[in-house]
Amino acid sequence: LQEVVVSALSAPASWIFFPKGLKVWLSRDGSHYHLAREMKIPDTEPGAGTETKYFRLGFEPEPAKYLKLEAISPLENPEWHPNPGGKCWIFIDEVLLN
Repeated sequence: LQEVVVSALSAPASWIFFPKGLKVWLSRDGSHYHLAREMKIPDTEPGAGTETKYFRLGFEPEPAKYLKLEAISPLENPEWHPNPGGKCWIFIDEVLLN
């Protein structure tokens, strides 16, 4: 395994935002995991429309039998949103392993 690709949706009008970050944890035995890659994702800009993006997390090739994907949620709508502080969502629709 050398890459994890995550597809996510941002639709601010529907209270859906990209994750603030992603982490990929790998293990050979399912008990001992190590952080293979971490990515911070910039905040959605005011006035942004609906869009889907692919986030590529590449790392040195390594054998792994188990994977954990951690998506860090923004938890609340940003201050510029019509409903600031409201609980928001993250939508991830694809996870590709290369």
